Amino acid sequence: AVLNAETPEKNQVKEASMITKPPKNDDEFESKTSTSVNALTICASESSMLSSEVCCRLQQLMMLREKYVTRAIELAARHSSEDFEEECLSLDGVKLGRAEVGEDGDVPDELLKVLLRIVQGSSLPLSSLANNAIEELAVFTKNPDRLSVESVSSKIKLLAQRKQYLSGHPQLLLRKAKAKLDCFENEDECFMWRWELATIDLLPPKEASKVKKARS
Repeated sequence: AVLNAETPEKNQVKEASMITKPPKNDDEFESKTSTSVNALTICASESSMLSSEVCCRLQQLMMLREKYVTRAIELAARHSSEDFEEECLSLDGVKLGRAEVGEDGDVPDELLKVLLRIVQGSSLPLSSLANNAIEELAVFTKNPDRLSVESVSSKIKLLAQRKQYLSGHPQLLLRKAKAKLDCFENEDECFMWRWELATIDLLPPKEASKVKKARS
């Protein structure tokens, strides 16, 4: 009976271990999050009952949690802050003659400076971005009908990378754990997708400065 008895230390370690176990649904996620935070707080306040190694680990977890929560709040409020500047670039003022698209449908080099502006900072999935680019590039081409989604998509993947800035909602991650995340076509806002050029040196100095500021 003594061996099986629940002690305060066993209860605290048991509650703290719940942090690593994935929840089954939204209600359980909220419950476990609250319980885990309480467990960390209790363990930290009664650290004399735990080993120094466990206490050190719990302190690290609490510091990480505070850091992530603070950053999440900053990102959520960033779009409404006065110093926030959208990274997407405008085509206003772009002076370019009408380029001719070859029979292969590849994007001419003359149109790259336009395509760079269209791609940089966009959150669209690749297929949608390619379609949008074709519409925008049509103004600068003699034969826009030769541009295809496939050729424009290939050029976009050469020029930029679609990056994921957030890890996504926990429940969404659990549901899609077995499926590989499609970085080109996923549209879930919780991942905060952004297309970023491989090198911003391809942009004019004014636009490059704007992108650097947005990334900082």
